[in-house]
Amino acid sequence: MKQIKDTYYIKIKPEFLFDEFEVFTSAYTPWVYLALKFKYKYYLEKAPHKTFTVDVKTLADYYVTTPATIYEALNELETAGLLIKKQRKYQLVDESIYLTKFQKVDIEAATKYTQFILFYQNAFDDMLSLIKREILPIGKYKILIIKCLIVYYYLIVSNRHCLLKKEPLLESSLTQTSLERTLGIDHKVLKVLLGVLSYTGYIKVEPGKIFTLNKKIYDPEKHWFTKEENDSLMTTNELSPKEIIDTNVNDSGDSVPRSFIGYNKILDGKMICVIYYNDKLKKITVGGWCTGDGVSPTSEESTISTDLLVKGKTSKYYDPNIFGKYKPENESYYNTIIAA
Repeated sequence: MKQIKDTYYIKIKPEFLFDEFEVFTSAYTPWVYLALKFKYKYYLEKAPHKTFTVDVKTLADYYVTTPATIYEALNELETAGLLIKKQRKYQLVDESIYLTKFQKVDIEAATKYTQFILFYQNAFDDMLSLIKREILPIGKYKILIIKCLIVYYYLIVSNRHCLLKKEPLLESSLTQTSLERTLGIDHKVLKVLLGVLSYTGYIKVEPGKIFTLNKKIYDPEKHWFTKEENDSLMTTNELSPKEIIDTNVNDSGDSVPRSFIGYNKILDGKMICVIYYNDKLKKITVGGWCTGDGVSPTSEESTISTDLLVKGKTSKYYDPNIFGKYKPENESYYNTIIAA
């Protein structure tokens, strides 16, 4: 159950969020500040000199990173004057005050960005959870969670969709190429990020076009996209039924999809996904979420999953007999991955 109202929000300056002036070395730093501002907004507005302790472990879990990364971000915020350390506690400083240091160049940034972005905490938490759910199975590339957030918010700031609450969808003037150039993200990585945002319902991609969606009012029945959009978008989860024709049979006589490799248990064991070979992408990937057993993966299970993700069917752990072991949460989506 959510403990705060859906209307609770904070304002963040875009030029700070995207580190327009290249002050920070860690991509996490602005997002750690955002999490602190969510929690201590009242202090900023009503008691600016009040101090607080920072729960580093909670922040690390929130963004799925290490405590060392959070400490680095805190140090950068302190150096920038956004956090004032008093013994073992901190005092938060509004980023708009910090940006006055760049007042002369801020005129150019003001024409580039909206004045601020409204972050509704519950909506942001929901989005972060969905992104983590898609990216965590990829493995060690947890920084993609932050990169995914950066791509989405850069899109809605660039086309001003963050200010237009009554628009269900809005085309962006940005293309994948311009995003790559502006954000400095590799072509293949950006395709994955756009795929995650598309699958989680925050954007739609058509050939040469990107649309941002307002999830509250967007109705897919009223806004039709061409079939080419789905065919051309390379996500971490897409697989055409024609590309996964059954060719194997397990000991029970059940057909096993040619693409099936195994399962990957994450978090505390509540979620499990299918490891499979995506013939379109020509690589091993994951998708098709299943309900787990609620038991955290053992070191042996983690070793097996990692080996399957790296070696596929050549792994000594590959066993077609485990196919069908877990029940999918979304039967239709699961079937697009594992059934012909």
